[in-house]
Amino acid sequence: MQADLQTLKRIAFAAADRSALRSRIEDIVFDPGKDEWGSDILRVRVRMKRLDEIDDGELVDLKRAIRDDVSDLDERFPAVRFSDAD
Repeated sequence: MQADLQTLKRIAFAAADRSALRSRIEDIVFDPGKDEWGSDILRVRVRMKRLDEIDDGELVDLKRAIRDDVSDLDERFPAVRFSDAD
């Protein structure tokens, strides 16, 4: 099953709300696509304020929470990445 992008964004922000990093998140952007083998994936870009000052462990925890929650609703693999807000 594939969920609509607005629902997935809401779920990702709910996962982020449980994180210590919530105040540093500017946006979460979903981009459906294909991986190198042609399988459906979801590119998930978490735009952060001041990414350079964040502990790697906190990023790993946030990435895992978003990936797990999104995977519960959507069959596409969520590839979560972080970037500095523009």
